[in-house]
Amino acid sequence: MMVCPAASRNCSTVSGPSSGGSIRIRFRAYLKTAHARSSVVSSYSCIPIPGHLPGGARLDPIGLQGAPATLLPAAGVVQRLEPQPSKLMMRVRFPSPAPATAGPPATACRRPEGAAVRSRILGTVLIAQISDCHIRDGDGTFGGLIDTSATLARVVSELCSLDPSPDVVLATGDLTEDGTGSQYARLSDLLSDLRVRILPLPGNHDEGAAFRTAFADRLPETVAEGHCSYVVDDYEVRLVGLDTSLPGRHDGHFEDERAEWLEKTLAEDTDKPTLLFTHFPPFQTGLCFMDVSGLADADRLRAVIERNPQVRLMVTGHLHRTIQTVIGTTLVSVCPSTGNQLGLDLSHDGGSAVDEPPSYQLHRWDGERFVTHTGVAWDGRSVDLSDFVARVYSLAERGEGFPKA
Repeated sequence: MMVCPAASRNCSTVSGPSSGGSIRIRFRAYLKTAHARSSVVSSYSCIPIPGHLPGGARLDPIGLQGAPATLLPAAGVVQRLEPQPSKLMMRVRFPSPAPATAGPPATACRRPEGAAVRSRILGTVLIAQISDCHIRDGDGTFGGLIDTSATLARVVSELCSLDPSPDVVLATGDLTEDGTGSQYARLSDLLSDLRVRILPLPGNHDEGAAFRTAFADRLPETVAEGHCSYVVDDYEVRLVGLDTSLPGRHDGHFEDERAEWLEKTLAEDTDKPTLLFTHFPPFQTGLCFMDVSGLADADRLRAVIERNPQVRLMVTGHLHRTIQTVIGTTLVSVCPSTGNQLGLDLSHDGGSAVDEPPSYQLHRWDGERFVTHTGVAWDGRSVDLSDFVARVYSLAERGEGFPKA
C-alpha cells in the first residue's frame, strides 16, 4: 500500500501504479523558457497515477516507496525524485523550447510551451481575505453610518457566488466591535454560508479568550501558547498567521515571544512560498492617527520579513483601506473593511470614517507569484460582456491579433 505523503482533500491513497486517482507530492521545479532565465519555485501538486507528466514524461510510483525514483525522460526532460525525511522533493528541469517555426505571435492566451507546462504542474490557490467586520450589538460609534452585519452579509454573498470559489478565507482581525459572546454568535451566523475553510486571527477589538472559544472548531490544534498564532500547511502556499494583539489594548506588540515564534516558524520551511497574515500593518501609512496607535516594534517585524524572502506576500487589516507597500522582496497588502472605510486623509490632524462600499480581497497564487484583487459589494450597474469575451477568445484561438476594426 502506498500512502499519499501529504494529507489533502485532493489526495488519493493508491495501491499500485495501475490505480486511479492522484498522489500529492512536494516538489521544487527548475524552470527555463525562452522568455525567462531559470527560476526555482516550490509547491504541492497532484499527479495522476500512473503519473504521466506533460511532454510524455512518466513518474514511476514505485520510487515513492523508497529509493530515488527516475522519471522516464521525454523530449529531453531530466527529472528525479529524492525522498527526504517527512517530505519528498522532485526536481524537474524543463529545457528551453525549440526555436519557433513561422506562425502567429504568442498572446496571453497562447502561452509559450514552457509556461503551459509549468501551469499544468504547479497548482493554483485562491485565498480570500475579509477584515475589520466590527460586528456590533447596537449602533456604537459608527452605527449611524453603516450596519456592519448587513455589509458582512453582502460580502459573504459575493464570496459564495465567486467562480472559481476561494480555497480558504482569511479573517484578519477586528471581527467584532467589543469581543462579546453575543457578537461572536452573530458573526458565526453571518459566516455560516461560507462552505470553505475560514482561518481567523484576532485584532485589537477582539478579546482573546472569547475569540478562542468562538473559533475553537476553526483554529488549528497547533495554536501558540500566549498568543493566537499558527501555521496551516495544507495548500500550495504555506499560511502563517501572526497574532500581535494585546489584551485590553488597542495597540499591538511584536515582543520577544512572538518574534521567536515567527523566526522559528519561518525557519522550518524556507523553500515553500509563504503568505503571512496578521492584523496590524508593520509600516507607516500616512494615516497619522492610525500610525501612532498601531504596532509597536514594527521595525523588528520588518527585519524578520526581510530575512525571509520565502514570504512572498504579507496581508493585514486594521486600516479600513486598500494600501500596498514592499518590505524587502515581500509585497504587503492591507485589506479594506467589510464595513465602513476610513477616509483618505493624510493631514496630521485629520481623520474620518466613510461609507465607501464594503470590500474584500482575493490573493491568487499561480505557482510563481501572487496577484491580489480588491472586490467591492455594491449595487452598481453592470454590462454583460459575454459576447465580447467570446470574440476575444475566438481571435486569440485563430492567432489573428486584436484589430480595432
